[in-house]
Amino acid sequence: TVSIAYLKPGSIQLFPNPAKDKLTVKGLNAAITSTIAVLDIQGKQLLQFTAKAVAYSFSVGSLAPGTYMVRVKDNNGTAIQKFVKQ
Repeated sequence: TVSIAYLKPGSIQLFPNPAKDKLTVKGLNAAITSTIAVLDIQGKQLLQFTAKAVAYSFSVGSLAPGTYMVRVKDNNGTAIQKFVKQ
């Protein structure tokens, strides 16, 4: 069987939400590399970044208005949170 470790709910924060041009992910572990992916509502990956910091900001200006998910993966597990692009 395959198991997925999930990070504690609320361990990451996204702001501003709704976002217009830029989104910041806060609550990352600066000691290890995190992979940040932006997914559409069907789960298709649209953007991907790597970060080794407690917070990471990136542009969402190229995304059409709608609801998206941010998936953060690191050695401790995975966290997924929704955000709205205006």
